[in-house]
Amino acid sequence: KRLVHEAISSKADMVIADYTKMTDEEIDLPQNSSTIDSNYETKESTGKELFLKELDPDQCYVWRTLYRTAFFKENGIIFIPKICYEDVPFTHECYFKAGKCIRASYPFYIYRIGHPSITSGVTIKKGMDYCIAIVRTWELIYLRDFSRIIIKKIKDDVFVSISALIY
Repeated sequence: KRLVHEAISSKADMVIADYTKMTDEEIDLPQNSSTIDSNYETKESTGKELFLKELDPDQCYVWRTLYRTAFFKENGIIFIPKICYEDVPFTHECYFKAGKCIRASYPFYIYRIGHPSITSGVTIKKGMDYCIAIVRTWELIYLRDFSRIIIKKIKDDVFVSISALIY
């Protein structure tokens, strides 16, 4: 509710929240919204600023972000259909094209660890899908005239992804 209000009132392209990883045994949700309100802070940035400061190529999670629908339509942003790891190039592209972003510093999402997920386990198809995601991320360099520092970070992110694939 808090993030939706932030998204609507700010008219931001993206509202990005924190998350926390927990096992089923560790999950202990706050009992009331006063805890959220007392620890809740936001900061406005551009997508490129957040890309340089915060985007970890191993954590390109779309579920931690609210996106303005018109932002996708205005920028032609879509997922690569029928592959795993589509979050990686999708998230990078969103950060590059987003103007106004709100970064909310509160873990609004609990990522449950210890459960099978679509990306857990290794298969040939998943490896091929990851290769597609890596290539699409690399191709983002050619979207516009990026600064050297952004191009370097894209290359670093691609290297991290290739290393993860090889591992």
